[in-house]
Amino acid sequence: MKFMATLRFRPEDRAEINAHIPQEQEQVNVLRQQGVVEAIYVAAAGSPVWIVMQAESQDKARESLQTLPLYPFMEVEYTSLL
Repeated sequence: MKFMATLRFRPEDRAEINAHIPQEQEQVNVLRQQGVVEAIYVAAAGSPVWIVMQAESQDKARESLQTLPLYPFMEVEYTSLL
């Protein structure tokens, strides 16, 4: 199944988020190589972020996102795609 994950970040967490960007990029690359992450789009303001994902279920998509270092800073909404 294909999902769109909409990620929102609070502006007051910006300093902590910036500190985790290198680790986030590494883990996103791992998920890309595994075929989980297909595309990422970032709003000009930095939030929201949209990730197109491939997963067996919404639970599996959530499990994949939970491996990201920035997950604790995210508010996530999942949308099933055709």
